[in-house]
Amino acid sequence: MTHTRPFITLSYAQTADGRIATLKGRSEQISGPEGMEFTHTLRRDNQAIMVGIGTVLADDPLLNCRLPEGGPSPVRIILDSELKLPTNSQIAASADTYQTIVFCSKEIPNDSGGEARRRELEKLEIEVIPVPHNQDGAGRLSLPAILAELGELGFSTLFVEGGAGLITSFFAYNLVDRLCIVASPLILGRGTEAVGDLKVRELHQGRQGHTTTVRQAGNDIIWDIAFNSNLETHFTAKALYFTKPYTVALHTEQLVQHKGEQLISSHIIGISHGSESHLYRNSFPRGSSQDKISGIDPTMEYPIKYGYMNAGRTQQGEKVFAFYPHQDHFFYPRDELIHFPESANFEDIVLYPSLETAYTIVLDAAPLPGERILIIGQGMIGLLISEILADNPGVHLAALEPDSYRRRLSTQLGLHTADPSNLKGEELRSVAHSLFRGHLPDKIIHVSGSEQGLQQAIDSAAFEALIIEASWHGSHPVQLNLGENFHRRRLTVRSSQVSTLSSQLGRRWNRARRTAEVKEWLLRISPSKYVTHRFPLSRAQEAYQMLFGASDSTSDSTVGEASPSVSQDPVLQALLIPDTIAPPITAKKERKK
Repeated sequence: MTHTRPFITLSYAQTADGRIATLKGRSEQISGPEGMEFTHTLRRDNQAIMVGIGTVLADDPLLNCRLPEGGPSPVRIILDSELKLPTNSQIAASADTYQTIVFCSKEIPNDSGGEARRRELEKLEIEVIPVPHNQDGAGRLSLPAILAELGELGFSTLFVEGGAGLITSFFAYNLVDRLCIVASPLILGRGTEAVGDLKVRELHQGRQGHTTTVRQAGNDIIWDIAFNSNLETHFTAKALYFTKPYTVALHTEQLVQHKGEQLISSHIIGISHGSESHLYRNSFPRGSSQDKISGIDPTMEYPIKYGYMNAGRTQQGEKVFAFYPHQDHFFYPRDELIHFPESANFEDIVLYPSLETAYTIVLDAAPLPGERILIIGQGMIGLLISEILADNPGVHLAALEPDSYRRRLSTQLGLHTADPSNLKGEELRSVAHSLFRGHLPDKIIHVSGSEQGLQQAIDSAAFEALIIEASWHGSHPVQLNLGENFHRRRLTVRSSQVSTLSSQLGRRWNRARRTAEVKEWLLRISPSKYVTHRFPLSRAQEAYQMLFGASDSTSDSTVGEASPSVSQDPVLQALLIPDTIAPPITAKKERKK
């Protein structure tokens, strides 16, 4: 996506009579804890946060993300024309932890100590960037110049938090794309207003926005307003393609908007470890796609744009999920978007399909109190199935999983676990007996994605047990032993697939009902706790190579190397972060070369 400045989200907390501070400038605790939490979600979801030096001097803020569940902190941008930032402030003291940029005037005289102060700040790992003043003679730094500089550095989202002078300047230059007002039922009388004089003398001269949402947060009201964006209207996007076996690449595409479609800026992209492994390894079925997902190539042949886990924002600032391939910007039918509250984490939102799949599998399994259910495979889907089933009183759960890290996660959910590696026949049945204290499972859910796992399900099942087969094997032929264990026990193998709902659920169950239920489960479970690896979209080849291996002709020398964006945990779930969203943490080093 091409534009010359970031998308601007501006927010402030105010009283019911429109004050952001008392006459003495004291503004702390205007909003309640829920309103403050909303502010921290904005810090988490934007690449950078901007305040003026007046706010720093008055409040000594830290400007990081302090949500209970954690989250990334934005790059801190301070507008400080005369370099008044105290070296003992929280901003300066934490600059080695949180990237900090200070914009100052190009016209600071050296005889006033300007150069010395700049060197002092740079010793604290603060990047200082001089910019020109506005031409209005007011002595303010040029916002257009600052935003152009941030655009050049790679920032595409910016959260402006204040104070009043900075807020007024953004509205004066018509630079606000999204406004979030957190209003508290508090009356101060005279005090500081958020927006000063905009030279508006007639009603039609005002800055007209439109309301996207109004919601209550504790004792506060959050009013979300969208303004017509001044960003570039001709959009391009980076799209990921499977170009040949064991190879993915980014292609630049021109976006075309159709009627009823909404522009989405992606924040997080999820990799489906099951289906995408077949695309990567060339084991997918050829022909017409059965997915019927917007953006997926209708003909399954290389090169293929594929994927269905994408979470981002609309131009109005709404948090949404879209079943769309791996692309950083795209147009999507508005009535097909799945909306989430502002408090939701993008890393949870993007895992909606995983939880939807797990929930559908549980519906197909139809657990009953007292039943013994064995889950084979404790990847992302298996763990989510386990977590949903663990919430059902009276159900006895166990899991077979060869990976010790995944078994440990299963144990934390209350499941009995065992390593099925090298176990067959009576040995496997003996392990299943021990997991359920002398009994075999009534139902088995298979999500390992392997034929060995499905064979283990057959070999460990009780008489007339039901096996739910939820793995997708692509075009790979599956060979099973359907002799004594299968035939004499009258076993049933039933497939489970998320694109449809079983008719046995009845007419009252439909996709809308399932969506509502899955959204509630997602906010309750927070599946992002299972994410182990995160890659910039530009490093997707490295991600897929790590997840699914390399071809004989592909060097794997880089796989497993320490990286700031790749954790060293065992692989469970990997995400791709669009490069327009990930903070450009190398900007300072590149500029100093």
